[in-house]
Amino acid sequence: ATIKLPSKANEEVKTGMYARVKMTSTQGKKIMIPKKAVVRQGQLNGIYTVNNQGRTTLRWLRLGKEFEDKVEVLSGLQPGEKYIAASEYKLEDGLTVQLID
Repeated sequence: ATIKLPSKANEEVKTGMYARVKMTSTQGKKIMIPKKAVVRQGQLNGIYTVNNQGRTTLRWLRLGKEFEDKVEVLSGLQPGEKYIAASEYKLEDGLTVQLID
């Protein structure tokens, strides 16, 4: 990545100086899911998604920062994908679910 400094900084920043840079992306919004939707197995974190056939699939996720009752998904879930946020039943792979809008 290339970092462009303001013109005034060129007078103050010299070759070999240390800098701490925070890079942010504006390409997409964060995916946030409820913490209670996360399935934990050992050190793995996942979520039950619903595929096109209406069946559950456990999907492993890479999680980021926590915000109150939600957690950021860094990878493993795409925006708009359907997942099960809460269930009173024990979930497992391959269960048939009916989506109610």
